[in-house]
Amino acid sequence: NWVGLTQNADDGMNLLQRIIAAVLSWDASEFKKSAEKVEKAKGGPTDEMLRTIREHIEDTRSEHDTVREASQQNSQSIITAIFNARSPALNGLLTEAQHAQCLEYYSALLSVRDRDSITGA
Repeated sequence: NWVGLTQNADDGMNLLQRIIAAVLSWDASEFKKSAEKVEKAKGGPTDEMLRTIREHIEDTRSEHDTVREASQQNSQSIITAIFNARSPALNGLLTEAQHAQCLEYYSALLSVRDRDSITGA
């Protein structure tokens, strides 16, 4: 569809591109399931914690870099750095199990975002 002769964006893809797009789409859906599992977990992170992570993922690259630098400089988890930047009180409520689930959630959401941006979904 690069020339504009067809209506469907996938019409211009060759076989290899279709295979890659299908694999990335499948992969993204698996990561979405992982994120949903964390959202529904009993005793898991609070809604506010999950919302804070989602908001961070939507931030600009410079904001991501700032939080990443704080995480490295203070030798702390990226989740702790995210919460410190947005709502420090959340760190006081965070259990070790919730922290692990937040890391899993963050990783899954980043993976979904990356795969969707590669395929243009």
